[in-house]
Amino acid sequence: MSRKGTWCKFLAILLVLVLLVPIVAACGDDDEEETPTPVATTPAATTPAKTTPAVTTPTATTPAVTTSDKPVKVAAVCAWSGYGAGASFLADATIDLVNWQVEKAGGVRVGNVYRPLNIIKYDMESSVAGASKQAVKAITQDRVSALTMGGLTGADGIAIADVAKNYDVLYVHYMGDQSLNDNYSNTINATLSQQVNITDPVKFVLEELKPKTAAYMAQDSSQERAITDAQQKLLEAAGVKTVYKSYYAVGTTDFSPILTRVKYEKPDIIMSFATMSALKSIYKQIMDLGGWGDMKYFGTSQAASGKEVISVGPGANGTICTAYWLPTLDTPASKAFVADWQAYAASHPDWAKKYGTMPTVNNIPFYHCLWLAIKAIELAGTTDDPAAISKTARSGNLIWDAPAGKLTITKDGYSGQHPIICSVKDNQLVIEKWYQGQ
Repeated sequence: MSRKGTWCKFLAILLVLVLLVPIVAACGDDDEEETPTPVATTPAATTPAKTTPAVTTPTATTPAVTTSDKPVKVAAVCAWSGYGAGASFLADATIDLVNWQVEKAGGVRVGNVYRPLNIIKYDMESSVAGASKQAVKAITQDRVSALTMGGLTGADGIAIADVAKNYDVLYVHYMGDQSLNDNYSNTINATLSQQVNITDPVKFVLEELKPKTAAYMAQDSSQERAITDAQQKLLEAAGVKTVYKSYYAVGTTDFSPILTRVKYEKPDIIMSFATMSALKSIYKQIMDLGGWGDMKYFGTSQAASGKEVISVGPGANGTICTAYWLPTLDTPASKAFVADWQAYAASHPDWAKKYGTMPTVNNIPFYHCLWLAIKAIELAGTTDDPAAISKTARSGNLIWDAPAGKLTITKDGYSGQHPIICSVKDNQLVIEKWYQGQ
């Protein structure tokens, strides 16, 4: 082919291509979307702002529960020497049991960490000065998270409460002195308040016994006077006439002169706020005077237990008393407490021989003190901030199903526990009334 022919053919093909380009472009506008430009795939689509945070934030998962060797320190301030050393017998038994219970549970749960419990004993040597000294030592040297227990008198409790207030540390006490709660914002009462020891017996007497006359006898101390005076005032307001009233000296063992006068006056009811040792003497000596006759004797006591009352003999029959708790109390928490005591006793024969295979009512105040301190620490979620623990204890959120009833610690520091009102019939202790939960 000549050059001229080849050139002409090339021009023809080029002309055809030029004419086809607009046609192809026009067809593309009608049938297809425009190809996305690079702007649509800008890096903003993969920036953190476009990522869903819920799958990676800590709140989407529950922190793992761990363990630590760092102990939770709780102080047990009690008399391990001196005239009140008998209380240490009860404290020792209860401390052993609580340590075992906590260990069995895996420790004290502080936040999401289980930690061992270290209950440190401080001997107040049966003195007010000793109570104060040991409380200071517990806080400043050993850095405990809470103080518990106390001595035998309101003065002992006030000494510890003063220290607790100064250092802003929780103090869980078993005292009946109402001033410990009313005047101190760092205290909570682990057992019965003074108020329920006044109102519950009076309520029972008025509703069940309906007396017209009453006599009063009580130990001459501030607490016993306050309770007895208040009971007298309530009964008189309800129309019950007072025929006799006597306060006896602390440590009195001969109640014959008082009982003789009471029998002469023949009241329908005798209201007597007495310790267990006083009750035993009263129950024995009344039999030498011919018994109670038609009189009813209400021996209000924060330490009365069935075994102790019944063991006194005939003088106890027909009497009424109050108790913190009874081993026969038919509640899940009470049964669990008894079962744990028996299980520990079974595995520790020497301990069982010393403290018995069944708890007594007198163990309850110590038991409540320790466990309420533990519950407050767990609720606060800290051991290093005693002020937070103290505040949490009085927040109104500290609730515990205790052996002696469900305790709801009020913002005033009261436990809400009520005494169990019992009577002795045929050498058996019978529960007459329990105002718990009413």
